[in-house]
Amino acid sequence: MKPVERRFTMPIDALKVAIGAVRLAASLDSTREHMHSVHIEREGAQLRFVATNGHWMAVYSIMASDADGDPCEWGATLALPDAIAIMKRKSFGEVVVDFDAKVATFVDGTMKLNVVECQYPPWREVFAKEENKEARATIGLNPRYVGLIAESFDAILGKPKKNDRYSKHVVCLEPGIDFGPIRVTCPEAPQLEIILAPAKQSPTSWTLGKREETEEKKKSA
Repeated sequence: MKPVERRFTMPIDALKVAIGAVRLAASLDSTREHMHSVHIEREGAQLRFVATNGHWMAVYSIMASDADGDPCEWGATLALPDAIAIMKRKSFGEVVVDFDAKVATFVDGTMKLNVVECQYPPWREVFAKEENKEARATIGLNPRYVGLIAESFDAILGKPKKNDRYSKHVVCLEPGIDFGPIRVTCPEAPQLEIILAPAKQSPTSWTLGKREETEEKKKSA
């Protein structure tokens, strides 16, 4: 049986986007080699880029360039410094990433890669199942508000220190009935509650307040 080749070809701009989308979730601790990395998997017609620090995870999926061919399946883990170096490289055209040869070939030269051979954490076990995707999309958050929400809680709890990439505070999301307005709270800052409309729902369509009135009428009837 012919051995599976762990390699892919991708426009450099698309590769930079893929790495940039997940790299912030990777661990900054270089001693945790298996998490101080970006994991790349080929599954059928898709390439998946994955990073996690054990607290949160980012998964980015894109169609492989040879999606119409005979898709193979493989996985390989690229050390985070090399992933960032690729993302920051000022190049153009396509790049061929070969994990077995441990080299990335650009139009303007090559780059040796540090391929982490230790087993990557079982990220699929915590990745949302297909049947949950519809509900997840229904209560989706508008990403532009995420940073503002974090700043609102930081006003009470204090901002993370300069060298802390991740806040140590836990923020809880509580979807409303029928996936209505979402309540955002933090156990460490009970004085603040944020009510957030789902991304596809305008504030004028909120049922906030109306539902309670309806329930009171039912009780008095």
